[in-house]
Amino acid sequence: MVILAVNRADKLEVSMIMQGQVGQTFAPPVLFSSTPRFVEDLMLGIVSLNQLRTQGFEVVESADLDHDQAMQILADHTKRGRGGRGSHIE
Repeated sequence: MVILAVNRADKLEVSMIMQGQVGQTFAPPVLFSSTPRFVEDLMLGIVSLNQLRTQGFEVVESADLDHDQAMQILADHTKRGRGGRGSHIE
């Protein structure tokens, strides 16, 4: 499962994606109630990526990643990726 949060024309849209298919959409407050505060601040434009960097956060530009690197990051941050079945990406 992946949560996709998009800010288009100052409108936040949050969708759940499972097995490559967009599923349920839900209100942004549902997402933000279970994420660190900076996620909401970033999505709303209250804080910038440079400000997060100066606060010690590691910021990775997705445009700099190839497919394998992106998939590895996803695997590293999922339950399966932390040692469960299917944690290796080839």
